[in-house]
Amino acid sequence: MPLLTLSAGHKQGKSGENDTRFGLEVNYRIGEPLAKQLDTDSIRERRVLAGSRYDLVERNNNIVLEYRKSEVIRIALPERIEGKGGQTLSLGLVVSKATHGLKNVQWEAPSLLAEGGKITGQGSQWQVTLPAYRPGKDNYYAISAVAYDNKGNASKRVQTEVVITGAGMSADRTALTLDGQSRIQMLANGNEQRPLVLSLRDAEGQPVTGMKDQIKTELAFKPAGNIVTRSLKATKSQAKPTLGEFTETEAGVYQSVFTTGTQSGEATITVSVDGMSKTVTAELRATMMDVANSTLSANEPSGDVVADGQQAYTLTLTAVDSEGNPVTGEASRLRFVPQDTNGVTVGAISEIKSGVYSATVSSTRAGNVVVRAFSEQYQLGTLQQTLKFVAGPLDAAHSSITLNPDKPVVGGTVTAIWTAKDAYDNPVTSLTPEAPSLAGAAAVGSTASGWTNNGDGTWTAQITLGSTAGELEVMPKLNGQDAAANAAKVTVVADALSSNQSKVSVAEDHVKAGESTTVTLIAKDAHGNTISGFSLSASLTGTASEGATVSSWTEKGDCSYVATLTTGGKTGELRVMPLFNGQPAATEAAQLTVIAGEMSSANSTLVADNKAPTVKMTTELTFTVKDAYGNPVTG
Repeated sequence: MPLLTLSAGHKQGKSGENDTRFGLEVNYRIGEPLAKQLDTDSIRERRVLAGSRYDLVERNNNIVLEYRKSEVIRIALPERIEGKGGQTLSLGLVVSKATHGLKNVQWEAPSLLAEGGKITGQGSQWQVTLPAYRPGKDNYYAISAVAYDNKGNASKRVQTEVVITGAGMSADRTALTLDGQSRIQMLANGNEQRPLVLSLRDAEGQPVTGMKDQIKTELAFKPAGNIVTRSLKATKSQAKPTLGEFTETEAGVYQSVFTTGTQSGEATITVSVDGMSKTVTAELRATMMDVANSTLSANEPSGDVVADGQQAYTLTLTAVDSEGNPVTGEASRLRFVPQDTNGVTVGAISEIKSGVYSATVSSTRAGNVVVRAFSEQYQLGTLQQTLKFVAGPLDAAHSSITLNPDKPVVGGTVTAIWTAKDAYDNPVTSLTPEAPSLAGAAAVGSTASGWTNNGDGTWTAQITLGSTAGELEVMPKLNGQDAAANAAKVTVVADALSSNQSKVSVAEDHVKAGESTTVTLIAKDAHGNTISGFSLSASLTGTASEGATVSSWTEKGDCSYVATLTTGGKTGELRVMPLFNGQPAATEAAQLTVIAGEMSSANSTLVADNKAPTVKMTTELTFTVKDAYGNPVTG
């Protein structure tokens, strides 16, 4: 450590007298942290001139007069030399003075030579061949030299520091291969493996060892257009490719194992060491077949294939590689995938012979079904087939009929729409149905046309209604059988109110003043059908109309309308007429006679013609009877 220096010296004298000395020197530098003065890595700084500027000058304390010769030879070395392991560099020796010429140079570099370095040359031209770079270790070496002239005079010892900055690898001699190649194809099955080998060599072709921990790796994987970059020290994945750790299998040869994932794409592996990079590429394929030369075919059935889930096509994939050789063992990876899977069933794929794969395809959905070939989740180019399925026979339970409008008027027209389907709800078009059957009260006088095929599994018929209101039921027929699950029902309503057909009446033709009776309207259309849903008012005429009132109208279940007529205080004729939208609802108003009510003693009088009669005088009395309204009461 820099803080302490141990020294030892031995001098051999005459007559067997020798002098051996041991010393311990403390080199404490003021202002420098103690930790640094105890750090062994700081020793190399003291070996160079810059690091020894604080050292005390060594003095000879023995007062001995010595003869000092004049300096006749002088040399110099650079303070520092840097290079890569294995490089040969000039030592930069400078002979600045050689009065008697230069005879030779003696070099000392024990640690450098021990690690495999070399010093070669002659005269003033000397080179050093650097030893291999030692990762994680001290790569500093001290070299010192003493020059001698032709008379045996020695120069002062000079020193330089050699620093190895990295491995001296040659890019031309270093190689990276994946299974011995720079680009290969592999099957993306999640478990295929290939060796990744890095061979490090220097410029002389010698192996560069001990670089395992300096190797940096990166994997760029491009699946379906997306680049995913991640560290290769991740654990094995079944989705993306992985790379194991490098190990040095022999001198300068480092090996890892590349494992495919289950995704197709392109994997680019880049390995970097000490600033030098090499790259290899693996094309990960879902299958080794050549899509351009492989074929997908469907059998030609003798007739239509019905969409009943039973009848089926047979798809056959003939798989070959780029050389035309059959690609076998692909059954577990192949898939026949419908573009629309609704109702479509694909059977298991089997290899019926070498490189030939087959499966059945059935459907409960009529129409064209496009089926494509896949390997795992990757589509095999344009390999596909279009399969046509037709609807099965009519199934009444899945067929239906509707009527429009939902409240038709007598004498009008109703449109019937029949939707014909098979047992799997596929539209059925190739039919010859009979005209629909009609039932219900409104069927009287109604007629139906034949069906018109709309071409999409729906059929249309027109029904001309008769003059009878009421319920109408319509059922499509095929071969004399019902062709729908249920008949369509609609209520045919009466036409507009006809005053000629409508009648108004009162419950009583004579009503006492101030009493009430019931007014009834039977509303009918021009065909004599009763009508519901009216909002009515009333008008009163006649000598007894003053003070008379009519309540609001109430519709009864038989389509009749009733209201309460309350007479006023007048007697005489009273006529009542229901009004619809301000117009008379009948041709003739209902008529009644308002008569006087019960005698009212308050309004009746008894008068004598002689107000002061005498005995045996005859007097005439007059009794006038009136009701509560002052009307004379007769009878």
